[in-house]
Amino acid sequence: MDRPEGCALMSSRRATTILELDRDYLSAVGVSRSADGVVVHESLLARRPDSVDPSNGVQMGKWVGERLREASLAKGSVTIALPRRDVVLKRLDVPEGVDDRELASLVQLNMTRQIAVAHEAVIDHGEPITHGGARFVLAGALPDERMAWLREVSEHAGLKVAHIHLLARGVEPIASRAGYADELLLGIALGPGSAEIVVLEAGRPVFARSVEIDRPAEGEPLDAYAERLAVEVKRTWMGYRVSPGAGEIDSILVLSDDELSRRVATRCGQALETTSRAIACPTWIESRTPVPAELLAVVGVAAATGGEVLDFANPRKPADRTAGVRQLALVGVLALIVLAGGGWLVASKELSRLQRQVNAAREQQKTLASQTGELYRNLARSAHLEAWREPDTDWVAHLRWLSDRLPDPEDGLVNSISAQFEGGDVVFNRTGAGLQGDWTAPAVATFSFGGSASREGLITELRERLLAGGIYRVSTVGPDVGDKYAFRLATGELSPELRGGEGSP
Repeated sequence: MDRPEGCALMSSRRATTILELDRDYLSAVGVSRSADGVVVHESLLARRPDSVDPSNGVQMGKWVGERLREASLAKGSVTIALPRRDVVLKRLDVPEGVDDRELASLVQLNMTRQIAVAHEAVIDHGEPITHGGARFVLAGALPDERMAWLREVSEHAGLKVAHIHLLARGVEPIASRAGYADELLLGIALGPGSAEIVVLEAGRPVFARSVEIDRPAEGEPLDAYAERLAVEVKRTWMGYRVSPGAGEIDSILVLSDDELSRRVATRCGQALETTSRAIACPTWIESRTPVPAELLAVVGVAAATGGEVLDFANPRKPADRTAGVRQLALVGVLALIVLAGGGWLVASKELSRLQRQVNAAREQQKTLASQTGELYRNLARSAHLEAWREPDTDWVAHLRWLSDRLPDPEDGLVNSISAQFEGGDVVFNRTGAGLQGDWTAPAVATFSFGGSASREGLITELRERLLAGGIYRVSTVGPDVGDKYAFRLATGELSPELRGGEGSP
Protein backbone atom coordinates (compact mmCIF):
# COMPACT_ATOMS: atom_id res chain seq x y z
CA MET A 1 0.00 0.00 0.00
CA ASP A 2 1.09 3.60 -0.54
CA ARG A 3 2.79 5.45 2.31
CA PRO A 4 2.97 9.22 2.93
CA GLU A 5 6.19 11.02 2.09
CA GLY A 6 8.69 11.51 4.94
CA CYS A 7 10.48 14.68 5.95
CA ALA A 8 14.00 15.67 7.02
CA LEU A 9 15.02 15.13 10.65
CA MET A 10 15.40 18.28 12.78
CA SER A 11 16.80 16.80 15.98
CA SER A 12 18.29 13.54 17.22
CA ARG A 13 17.25 13.94 20.87
CA ARG A 14 14.81 11.25 21.99
CA ALA A 15 12.40 12.22 24.79
CA THR A 16 9.54 9.74 25.08
CA THR A 17 7.82 6.68 23.63
CA ILE A 18 4.14 6.58 22.74
CA LEU A 19 2.57 3.18 22.27
CA GLU A 20 -0.86 1.71 21.58
CA LEU A 21 -2.02 -1.87 22.20
CA ASP A 22 -4.87 -2.31 19.73
CA ARG A 23 -6.30 -5.83 19.88
CA ASP A 24 -3.66 -7.90 18.00
CA TYR A 25 -1.25 -5.06 17.21
CA LEU A 26 1.49 -3.07 18.95
CA SER A 27 2.06 0.41 17.55
CA ALA A 28 4.82 2.63 18.98
CA VAL A 29 6.87 5.70 18.11
CA GLY A 30 9.86 7.36 19.73
CA VAL A 31 9.36 11.14 19.57
CA SER A 32 10.67 14.44 20.86
CA ARG A 33 9.11 17.88 20.81
CA SER A 34 10.66 20.68 18.78
CA ALA A 35 9.89 24.37 18.51
CA ASP A 36 7.71 23.76 15.47
CA GLY A 37 6.26 20.32 16.03
CA VAL A 38 7.25 16.70 16.62
CA VAL A 39 10.31 14.71 15.57
CA VAL A 40 9.86 10.95 15.07
CA HIS A 41 13.08 9.00 15.75
CA GLU A 42 11.88 5.38 15.63
CA SER A 43 8.63 3.61 14.83
CA LEU A 44 7.30 0.11 15.42
CA LEU A 45 4.30 -1.79 14.07
CA ALA A 46 4.10 -5.45 15.15
CA ARG A 47 1.39 -8.11 15.15
CA ARG A 48 0.93 -10.27 18.24
CA PRO A 49 1.99 -13.89 17.66
CA ASP A 50 -0.53 -16.64 18.36
CA SER A 51 1.72 -17.98 21.13
CA VAL A 52 1.07 -14.84 23.25
CA ASP A 53 -2.24 -14.81 25.16
CA PRO A 54 -3.67 -11.25 24.92
CA SER A 55 -5.47 -11.63 28.27
CA ASN A 56 -2.24 -12.61 30.04
CA GLY A 57 -0.53 -9.42 31.19
CA VAL A 58 2.75 -11.21 31.92
CA GLN A 59 3.05 -12.71 28.43
CA MET A 60 1.94 -9.47 26.75
CA GLY A 61 4.38 -7.44 28.84
CA LYS A 62 7.36 -9.61 27.97
CA TRP A 63 6.44 -9.53 24.27
CA VAL A 64 5.99 -5.73 24.28
CA GLY A 65 9.31 -5.26 26.09
CA GLU A 66 11.17 -7.42 23.56
CA ARG A 67 9.69 -5.59 20.58
CA LEU A 68 10.49 -2.15 22.05
CA ARG A 69 14.06 -3.21 22.81
CA GLU A 70 14.56 -4.53 19.26
CA ALA A 71 13.25 -1.20 17.87
CA SER A 72 15.55 0.82 20.22
CA LEU A 73 12.55 2.56 21.76
CA ALA A 74 13.01 4.10 25.21
CA LYS A 75 11.09 2.67 28.18
CA GLY A 76 11.83 5.37 30.74
CA SER A 77 9.02 7.80 29.87
CA VAL A 78 6.10 6.16 28.11
CA THR A 79 2.68 7.46 27.10
CA ILE A 80 -0.01 4.84 26.44
CA ALA A 81 -2.66 5.72 23.85
CA LEU A 82 -5.99 3.96 24.50
CA PRO A 83 -8.54 3.05 21.81
CA ARG A 84 -11.94 4.64 22.41
CA ARG A 85 -13.56 1.26 23.16
CA ASP A 86 -11.43 0.86 26.33
CA VAL A 87 -13.01 3.94 27.96
CA VAL A 88 -16.57 5.05 28.77
CA LEU A 89 -16.98 8.69 27.68
CA LYS A 90 -19.67 11.11 28.77
CA ARG A 91 -20.35 14.72 27.87
CA LEU A 92 -21.48 16.43 31.12
CA ASP A 93 -23.11 19.84 31.40
CA VAL A 94 -21.38 22.24 33.83
CA PRO A 95 -23.63 24.76 35.63
CA GLU A 96 -22.52 28.37 35.88
CA GLY A 97 -20.68 29.21 39.07
CA VAL A 98 -18.94 25.83 39.48
CA ASP A 99 -15.24 26.48 40.20
CA ASP A 100 -12.26 24.18 39.61
CA ARG A 101 -12.34 22.77 43.16
CA GLU A 102 -15.97 21.72 42.80
CA LEU A 103 -15.71 20.46 39.21
CA ALA A 104 -13.92 17.19 40.04
CA SER A 105 -16.52 16.37 42.70
CA LEU A 106 -19.34 17.19 40.27
CA VAL A 107 -17.84 14.90 37.60
CA GLN A 108 -17.30 12.08 40.11
CA LEU A 109 -20.90 12.31 41.32
CA ASN A 110 -22.39 12.46 37.81
CA MET A 111 -20.28 9.60 36.46
CA THR A 112 -21.16 7.48 39.50
CA ARG A 113 -24.88 8.14 38.98
CA GLN A 114 -24.84 7.55 35.23
CA ILE A 115 -22.66 4.45 34.87
CA ALA A 116 -22.15 1.56 37.26
CA VAL A 117 -18.55 1.07 36.08
CA ALA A 118 -17.59 4.38 37.73
CA HIS A 119 -17.65 2.63 41.14
CA GLU A 120 -14.64 0.57 40.03
CA ALA A 121 -12.88 2.82 37.52
CA VAL A 122 -10.33 5.60 37.16
CA ILE A 123 -12.22 8.79 36.32
CA ASP A 124 -10.74 11.90 34.71
CA HIS A 125 -12.13 14.93 32.93
CA GLY A 126 -10.99 17.92 30.91
CA GLU A 127 -11.44 21.61 31.52
CA PRO A 128 -14.88 23.12 30.82
CA ILE A 129 -15.59 23.89 27.17
CA THR A 130 -17.97 26.67 26.12
CA HIS A 131 -19.30 26.19 22.62
CA GLY A 132 -22.59 27.00 20.92
CA GLY A 133 -24.00 28.56 24.10
CA ALA A 134 -23.39 25.39 26.16
CA ARG A 135 -20.78 24.75 28.86
CA PHE A 136 -19.66 21.15 29.31
CA VAL A 137 -16.76 18.82 30.06
CA LEU A 138 -15.73 15.55 28.48
CA ALA A 139 -15.34 12.92 31.22
CA GLY A 140 -14.02 9.37 30.92
CA ALA A 141 -13.95 6.23 33.06
CA LEU A 142 -11.29 3.56 32.58
CA PRO A 143 -12.42 0.31 34.30
CA ASP A 144 -10.11 -0.90 37.09
CA GLU A 145 -9.85 -4.30 35.38
CA ARG A 146 -8.37 -2.71 32.25
CA MET A 147 -6.11 -0.44 34.32
CA ALA A 148 -4.79 -3.46 36.26
CA TRP A 149 -4.03 -5.21 32.93
CA LEU A 150 -2.13 -2.15 31.66
CA ARG A 151 -0.09 -1.98 34.88
CA GLU A 152 0.80 -5.68 34.63
CA VAL A 153 1.85 -5.31 31.00
CA SER A 154 3.91 -2.19 31.85
CA GLU A 155 5.61 -3.91 34.80
CA HIS A 156 6.73 -6.95 32.81
CA ALA A 157 7.71 -4.83 29.80
CA GLY A 158 9.91 -2.65 32.02
CA LEU A 159 7.94 0.51 31.21
CA LYS A 160 7.67 3.66 33.30
CA VAL A 161 4.22 4.99 32.34
CA ALA A 162 4.00 8.76 32.59
CA HIS A 163 0.63 9.35 30.87
CA ILE A 164 -2.40 7.41 29.63
CA HIS A 165 -4.31 9.36 26.96
CA LEU A 166 -7.03 8.56 24.43
CA LEU A 167 -5.80 7.75 20.92
CA ALA A 168 -8.69 9.86 19.62
CA ARG A 169 -6.88 12.93 21.00
CA GLY A 170 -4.12 12.40 18.42
CA VAL A 171 -6.49 13.25 15.58
CA GLU A 172 -7.09 16.81 16.85
CA PRO A 173 -3.65 18.46 16.28
CA ILE A 174 -3.30 16.99 12.78
CA ALA A 175 -6.79 18.14 11.72
CA SER A 176 -6.60 21.54 13.45
CA ARG A 177 -3.19 22.48 12.06
CA ALA A 178 -4.40 21.57 8.57
CA GLY A 179 -6.59 24.69 8.63
CA TYR A 180 -9.88 23.21 9.87
CA ALA A 181 -9.84 24.34 13.52
CA ASP A 182 -13.05 26.40 13.24
CA GLU A 183 -15.11 23.73 11.45
CA LEU A 184 -17.21 20.85 12.74
CA LEU A 185 -15.07 17.95 11.55
CA LEU A 186 -15.28 14.20 11.45
CA GLY A 187 -11.71 12.87 11.63
CA ILE A 188 -10.80 9.26 10.81
CA ALA A 189 -7.55 7.50 11.76
CA LEU A 190 -7.03 4.12 10.08
CA GLY A 191 -5.07 1.91 12.43
CA PRO A 192 -3.73 -1.59 11.72
CA GLY A 193 -6.61 -3.39 13.48
CA SER A 194 -9.24 -0.71 14.05
CA ALA A 195 -10.32 2.78 13.04
CA GLU A 196 -10.81 5.76 15.35
CA ILE A 197 -13.69 8.06 14.33
CA VAL A 198 -13.65 11.43 16.11
CA VAL A 199 -16.00 14.44 15.96
CA LEU A 200 -14.22 17.75 16.60
CA GLU A 201 -15.99 20.99 17.53
CA ALA A 202 -13.80 24.10 17.37
CA GLY A 203 -10.73 21.85 17.34
CA ARG A 204 -11.76 19.84 20.44
CA PRO A 205 -12.83 16.16 20.43
CA VAL A 206 -16.43 15.90 21.70
CA PHE A 207 -17.39 12.43 20.42
CA ALA A 208 -15.38 9.33 19.53
CA ARG A 209 -15.95 5.73 18.49
CA SER A 210 -13.71 2.74 17.71
CA VAL A 211 -14.47 0.29 14.92
CA GLU A 212 -12.65 -3.05 14.92
CA ILE A 213 -11.68 -3.59 11.31
CA ASP A 214 -8.38 -4.99 10.02
CA ARG A 215 -6.50 -2.87 7.51
CA PRO A 216 -6.35 -4.66 4.13
CA ALA A 217 -3.14 -6.60 3.57
CA GLU A 218 -1.02 -6.15 0.48
CA GLY A 219 -3.02 -7.27 -2.56
CA GLU A 220 -6.40 -7.36 -0.82
CA PRO A 221 -9.27 -5.25 -2.27
CA LEU A 222 -9.61 -1.74 -0.81
CA ASP A 223 -13.18 -0.91 -1.83
CA ALA A 224 -14.77 -3.46 0.52
CA TYR A 225 -12.87 -1.92 3.45
CA ALA A 226 -13.91 1.61 2.41
CA GLU A 227 -17.55 0.55 2.02
CA ARG A 228 -17.70 -1.08 5.45
CA LEU A 229 -16.04 1.88 7.12
CA ALA A 230 -18.46 4.28 5.41
CA VAL A 231 -21.34 2.39 7.05
CA GLU A 232 -19.66 2.73 10.48
CA VAL A 233 -18.97 6.42 9.91
CA LYS A 234 -22.64 6.99 9.14
CA ARG A 235 -23.61 5.15 12.33
CA THR A 236 -21.16 7.30 14.30
CA TRP A 237 -22.65 10.44 12.82
CA MET A 238 -26.17 9.29 13.73
CA GLY A 239 -24.99 8.64 17.31
CA TYR A 240 -23.48 12.12 17.55
CA ARG A 241 -26.65 13.77 16.24
CA VAL A 242 -28.53 12.85 19.43
CA SER A 243 -26.00 14.85 21.55
CA PRO A 244 -27.23 18.23 22.88
CA GLY A 245 -26.31 21.09 20.56
CA ALA A 246 -25.09 18.82 17.74
CA GLY A 247 -24.53 20.64 14.45
CA GLU A 248 -23.96 19.65 10.83
CA ILE A 249 -20.62 18.16 9.77
CA ASP A 250 -18.64 20.60 7.61
CA SER A 251 -16.16 18.08 6.25
CA ILE A 252 -14.50 14.70 6.72
CA LEU A 253 -10.72 14.31 7.11
CA VAL A 254 -8.88 11.00 6.81
CA LEU A 255 -5.36 10.95 8.24
CA SER A 256 -2.72 10.08 5.59
CA ASP A 257 -3.06 10.34 1.81
CA ASP A 258 -2.26 6.82 0.69
CA GLU A 259 -4.58 5.03 -1.75
CA LEU A 260 -6.65 3.40 1.00
CA SER A 261 -7.18 6.72 2.81
CA ARG A 262 -8.27 8.42 -0.41
CA ARG A 263 -10.84 5.71 -1.16
CA VAL A 264 -12.16 5.86 2.40
CA ALA A 265 -12.47 9.66 2.20
CA THR A 266 -14.35 9.47 -1.09
CA ARG A 267 -16.78 6.78 0.10
CA CYS A 268 -17.44 8.42 3.48
CA GLY A 269 -18.07 11.78 1.82
CA GLN A 270 -20.63 10.15 -0.44
CA ALA A 271 -22.30 8.41 2.53
CA LEU A 272 -22.72 11.66 4.49
CA GLU A 273 -23.14 13.88 1.42
CA THR A 274 -20.40 16.29 2.49
CA THR A 275 -16.90 17.29 1.47
CA SER A 276 -14.08 14.92 2.34
CA ARG A 277 -10.35 14.59 1.80
CA ALA A 278 -7.30 12.58 2.83
CA ILE A 279 -4.55 14.75 4.30
CA ALA A 280 -0.83 14.01 3.98
CA CYS A 281 1.64 13.72 6.81
CA PRO A 282 1.98 17.36 7.97
CA THR A 283 5.31 19.14 7.64
CA TRP A 284 5.54 19.73 11.41
CA ILE A 285 5.94 15.95 11.85
CA GLU A 286 9.54 15.16 10.85
CA SER A 287 11.17 11.76 10.62
CA ARG A 288 14.22 9.90 9.35
CA THR A 289 11.90 7.60 7.38
CA PRO A 290 8.29 7.98 6.18
CA VAL A 291 5.78 7.67 9.02
CA PRO A 292 3.43 4.72 8.35
CA ALA A 293 -0.17 5.81 7.82
CA GLU A 294 -1.29 3.51 10.67
CA LEU A 295 0.83 5.48 13.17
CA LEU A 296 -0.19 9.07 12.38
CA ALA A 297 -2.75 9.27 15.21
CA VAL A 298 -0.19 7.80 17.65
CA VAL A 299 2.28 10.53 16.64
CA GLY A 300 -0.49 13.11 17.00
CA VAL A 301 -0.90 12.19 20.69
CA ALA A 302 2.57 13.69 21.27
CA ALA A 303 1.35 17.04 19.92
CA ALA A 304 -1.97 17.10 21.82
CA THR A 305 -1.92 19.75 24.54
CA GLY A 306 -4.42 21.70 26.59
CA GLY A 307 -6.61 21.18 29.60
CA GLU A 308 -9.11 19.06 27.69
CA VAL A 309 -6.65 16.13 27.47
CA LEU A 310 -7.72 13.18 29.65
CA ASP A 311 -4.89 11.45 31.54
CA PHE A 312 -5.86 8.29 33.41
CA ALA A 313 -2.35 7.94 34.83
CA ASN A 314 -2.75 11.33 36.54
CA PRO A 315 -6.52 11.83 37.06
CA ARG A 316 -7.92 14.98 38.60
CA LYS A 317 -8.96 14.42 42.23
CA PRO A 318 -11.99 15.87 44.07
CA ALA A 319 -11.20 18.61 46.57
CA ASP A 320 -10.17 17.44 50.07
CA ARG A 321 -12.64 19.10 52.44
CA THR A 322 -10.69 18.08 55.57
CA ALA A 323 -7.33 19.47 54.45
CA GLY A 324 -7.85 22.69 56.42
CA VAL A 325 -8.36 20.84 59.71
CA ARG A 326 -5.26 18.70 59.15
CA GLN A 327 -3.16 21.73 58.27
CA LEU A 328 -4.32 23.48 61.42
CA ALA A 329 -3.32 20.46 63.51
CA LEU A 330 0.11 20.35 61.85
CA VAL A 331 0.63 24.05 62.53
CA GLY A 332 -0.24 23.40 66.16
CA VAL A 333 2.30 20.58 66.44
CA LEU A 334 5.01 22.75 64.82
CA ALA A 335 4.25 25.59 67.20
CA LEU A 336 4.57 23.28 70.20
CA ILE A 337 8.00 22.08 68.97
CA VAL A 338 9.23 25.68 68.62
CA LEU A 339 7.88 26.70 72.01
CA ALA A 340 9.53 23.76 73.76
CA GLY A 341 12.83 25.68 73.91
CA GLY A 342 11.26 28.89 75.28
CA GLY A 343 10.22 30.01 78.72
CA TRP A 344 7.37 28.37 80.66
CA LEU A 345 5.17 31.45 80.65
CA VAL A 346 5.40 31.99 76.90
CA ALA A 347 4.84 28.30 76.26
CA SER A 348 1.79 28.22 78.52
CA LYS A 349 0.15 31.21 76.81
CA GLU A 350 0.89 29.80 73.35
CA LEU A 351 -0.43 26.40 74.38
CA SER A 352 -3.69 27.96 75.55
CA ARG A 353 -4.08 29.81 72.26
CA LEU A 354 -3.44 26.66 70.26
CA GLN A 355 -5.89 24.71 72.44
CA ARG A 356 -8.58 27.27 71.64
CA GLN A 357 -7.82 26.88 67.94
CA VAL A 358 -8.02 23.09 68.25
CA ASN A 359 -11.35 23.37 70.10
CA ALA A 360 -12.65 25.71 67.40
CA ALA A 361 -11.46 23.26 64.73
CA ARG A 362 -13.24 20.40 66.53
CA GLU A 363 -16.47 22.40 66.69
CA GLN A 364 -16.12 23.19 63.01
CA GLN A 365 -15.52 19.50 62.31
CA LYS A 366 -18.70 18.57 64.23
CA THR A 367 -20.67 21.14 62.22
CA LEU A 368 -19.23 19.85 58.94
CA ALA A 369 -19.92 16.25 59.99
CA SER A 370 -23.55 17.16 60.73
CA GLN A 371 -23.85 18.93 57.37
CA THR A 372 -22.22 15.95 55.64
CA GLY A 373 -24.73 13.59 57.26
CA GLU A 374 -27.60 15.79 56.13
CA LEU A 375 -26.09 15.87 52.63
CA TYR A 376 -25.93 12.05 52.52
CA ARG A 377 -29.54 11.84 53.71
CA ASN A 378 -30.67 14.28 51.01
CA LEU A 379 -28.66 12.42 48.37
CA ALA A 380 -30.22 9.13 49.54
CA ARG A 381 -33.74 10.61 49.34
CA SER A 382 -33.02 12.01 45.89
CA ALA A 383 -31.46 8.75 44.68
CA HIS A 384 -34.40 6.74 46.06
CA LEU A 385 -36.93 8.97 44.30
CA GLU A 386 -34.93 8.94 41.08
CA ALA A 387 -34.62 5.13 41.14
CA TRP A 388 -38.33 4.79 41.96
CA ARG A 389 -39.38 7.27 39.27
CA GLU A 390 -37.66 5.64 36.34
CA PRO A 391 -34.33 3.85 35.77
CA ASP A 392 -32.23 5.70 33.23
CA THR A 393 -32.48 3.20 30.40
CA ASP A 394 -30.30 4.30 27.46
CA TRP A 395 -32.61 3.30 24.60
CA VAL A 396 -30.37 4.96 21.99
CA ALA A 397 -27.35 2.92 23.11
CA HIS A 398 -29.40 -0.31 23.06
CA LEU A 399 -30.74 0.39 19.56
CA ARG A 400 -27.27 1.39 18.32
CA TRP A 401 -25.83 -1.87 19.71
CA LEU A 402 -28.55 -3.91 18.00
CA SER A 403 -28.18 -1.93 14.77
CA ASP A 404 -24.45 -2.70 14.67
CA ARG A 405 -25.25 -6.44 14.67
CA LEU A 406 -28.12 -6.52 12.19
CA PRO A 407 -27.42 -8.11 8.80
CA ASP A 408 -26.46 -6.07 5.78
CA PRO A 409 -29.47 -5.14 3.63
CA GLU A 410 -28.39 -7.50 0.86
CA ASP A 411 -28.39 -10.44 3.33
CA GLY A 412 -31.65 -9.79 5.10
CA LEU A 413 -34.23 -7.25 6.23
CA VAL A 414 -35.77 -6.23 9.57
CA ASN A 415 -39.49 -5.63 9.10
CA SER A 416 -40.49 -4.59 12.61
CA ILE A 417 -38.93 -3.69 15.98
CA SER A 418 -40.46 -2.71 19.31
CA ALA A 419 -39.23 -2.19 22.89
CA GLN A 420 -40.75 -2.02 26.34
CA PHE A 421 -39.58 -1.58 29.92
CA GLU A 422 -40.64 -3.43 33.09
CA GLY A 423 -39.60 -2.06 36.49
CA GLY A 424 -39.43 -3.59 39.98
CA ASP A 425 -39.14 -2.64 43.65
CA VAL A 426 -36.44 -0.14 44.69
CA VAL A 427 -33.44 -1.85 46.37
CA PHE A 428 -30.66 -0.23 48.47
CA ASN A 429 -27.09 -1.55 48.07
CA ARG A 430 -24.79 -0.29 50.84
CA THR A 431 -21.27 0.75 49.73
CA GLY A 432 -20.07 2.52 52.89
CA ALA A 433 -21.09 3.71 56.33
CA GLY A 434 -24.51 5.16 57.07
CA LEU A 435 -26.54 6.03 53.99
CA GLN A 436 -23.68 5.69 51.51
CA GLY A 437 -24.86 3.35 48.78
CA ASP A 438 -26.88 2.99 45.59
CA TRP A 439 -30.65 2.90 45.15
CA THR A 440 -31.60 0.79 42.15
CA ALA A 441 -34.79 -0.50 40.63
CA PRO A 442 -34.25 -3.93 39.04
CA ALA A 443 -35.67 -3.63 35.58
CA VAL A 444 -35.88 -5.56 32.36
CA ALA A 445 -35.79 -3.98 28.92
CA THR A 446 -37.20 -6.15 26.14
CA PHE A 447 -36.89 -5.80 22.37
CA SER A 448 -38.91 -7.68 19.81
CA PHE A 449 -38.08 -7.66 16.14
CA GLY A 450 -38.54 -9.83 13.10
CA GLY A 451 -37.66 -9.93 9.47
CA SER A 452 -36.52 -12.11 6.61
CA ALA A 453 -33.23 -13.63 5.47
CA SER A 454 -32.05 -13.79 1.89
CA ARG A 455 -29.28 -16.34 2.42
CA GLU A 456 -28.98 -19.65 4.25
CA GLY A 457 -27.49 -19.59 7.72
CA LEU A 458 -28.14 -15.89 8.33
CA ILE A 459 -30.69 -16.50 11.10
CA THR A 460 -28.23 -18.68 13.04
CA GLU A 461 -25.45 -16.09 12.58
CA LEU A 462 -27.77 -13.30 13.73
CA ARG A 463 -28.73 -15.21 16.90
CA GLU A 464 -25.03 -15.75 17.72
CA ARG A 465 -24.29 -12.03 17.25
CA LEU A 466 -27.10 -11.07 19.62
CA LEU A 467 -25.90 -13.53 22.27
CA ALA A 468 -22.29 -12.30 22.05
CA GLY A 469 -21.14 -10.37 25.08
CA GLY A 470 -23.79 -11.83 27.40
CA ILE A 471 -25.82 -8.62 27.42
CA TYR A 472 -29.14 -10.02 26.20
CA ARG A 473 -31.15 -13.20 26.69
CA VAL A 474 -32.38 -14.20 23.23
CA SER A 475 -35.44 -16.32 22.55
CA THR A 476 -37.26 -17.20 19.35
CA VAL A 477 -40.85 -16.02 19.03
CA GLY A 478 -42.79 -18.77 17.29
CA PRO A 479 -41.24 -21.30 14.89
CA ASP A 480 -38.66 -20.30 12.26
CA VAL A 481 -40.51 -20.68 8.94
CA GLY A 482 -38.38 -20.64 5.80
CA ASP A 483 -36.59 -17.33 5.57
CA LYS A 484 -38.67 -15.62 8.30
CA TYR A 485 -37.45 -15.03 11.84
CA ALA A 486 -38.67 -13.30 15.01
CA PHE A 487 -36.62 -12.78 18.18
CA ARG A 488 -37.29 -11.46 21.65
CA LEU A 489 -34.35 -9.96 23.60
CA ALA A 490 -34.38 -9.24 27.35
CA THR A 491 -31.71 -7.55 29.48
CA GLY A 492 -31.35 -6.08 32.94
CA GLU A 493 -28.61 -3.69 31.77
CA LEU A 494 -29.63 -0.05 31.41
CA SER A 495 -27.05 0.37 28.65
CA PRO A 496 -24.69 -1.93 26.69
CA GLU A 497 -21.89 0.43 27.83
CA LEU A 498 -22.15 -1.08 31.32
CA ARG A 499 -20.83 -4.37 29.88
CA GLY A 500 -18.00 -2.78 27.90
CA GLY A 501 -19.98 -1.65 24.82
CA GLU A 502 -19.39 1.69 23.15
CA GLY A 503 -21.64 4.70 23.24
CA SER A 504 -21.77 8.41 22.89
CA PRO A 505 -20.55 10.91 25.41
